[in-house]
Amino acid sequence: MSAILAVCGDAFCAMVSDGRMAEEPVLDGKPRILTEKLPKVRKLNRNVCVGFAGDTLAAVQILNALDEYDVRCLTLERTVRILQRKGRETPCQPVGVRLLVGGRGRKGGFMLAGLGSDRQYEAQARP
Repeated sequence: MSAILAVCGDAFCAMVSDGRMAEEPVLDGKPRILTEKLPKVRKLNRNVCVGFAGDTLAAVQILNALDEYDVRCLTLERTVRILQRKGRETPCQPVGVRLLVGGRGRKGGFMLAGLGSDRQYEAQARP
């Protein structure tokens, strides 16, 4: 199980995660911990950060789609569209993938958008 915490205010967005990566699927009810130091939050630029939970391999493949762009220029909205497109074409384990994108929107306010494999990566934005 992964934990991502994100908080957005009027002039900031902060994100933090655990670093645990467990082997999937869990056998015998005992998760096998592979590492406690997996970075699950990525700062794209001064305005956008992304975090993930769930199927690590699928999530990393989805996030790697951002490397095709100049991340210094990505907006929150553009980042969400890229992750939606890549997420829909990336298979994942039954545990699924959950992505959080936080930062400054086009209108200048800070917001948080959640996307997940359980909802076909439809964004759920919160100001």
